[in-house]
Amino acid sequence: MGNGWADPNMPLQHQLLSQLSQARGRAGGKGATHGKVIAELMFGFWRLLIDARHSATLWAPALRHAFPHLRPKDRTEVYDRLKRVNKLRNRVAHYEPIHHLPLAELYDDVLTVAGWIDPTTATWIWSTTSGQLRRALASKP
Repeated sequence: MGNGWADPNMPLQHQLLSQLSQARGRAGGKGATHGKVIAELMFGFWRLLIDARHSATLWAPALRHAFPHLRPKDRTEVYDRLKRVNKLRNRVAHYEPIHHLPLAELYDDVLTVAGWIDPTTATWIWSTTSGQLRRALASKP
C-alpha cells in the first residue's frame, strides 16, 4: 500500500486512523494493496472523513472534488445526508425496524449523494430499484 495513508502528517482524527489501521489488518497487514484496504473500510469511515474536523484540512483542498456535481460545494449538506444514509444502513444491517423512518426522504438522500458523485450512477440506482421501492414507499406499509 502507498505511503499516503500511513503518513503521520495525514490530517485524520484518531478514530479514523484507528479504523484505517483495522482495515489494513483485515486486508492482510502492511503488504495489503490500496484497493484491499479501501474495500475493508466501513461506511462510517467515509462519513466521518468529511465531518467538520476535516473541513479545512481535507474537504477544502481535496474531498470536495469527490462530488463534482455538488453545487455549491457544501460539505455540511454532504455530511448530513451521508449521516442519515449511514444510520439507515446500520439499522438495516442489524435487522432493526425501519418502517417508522422517513424512507422516501432517505431514498432521496441516496439518489442525491450518488448524483453528486456521478449522475449516471444515480439514474442507474433509480432505474433498478424505483419500481418496487416506489410502490412500497407509496403504500406506506
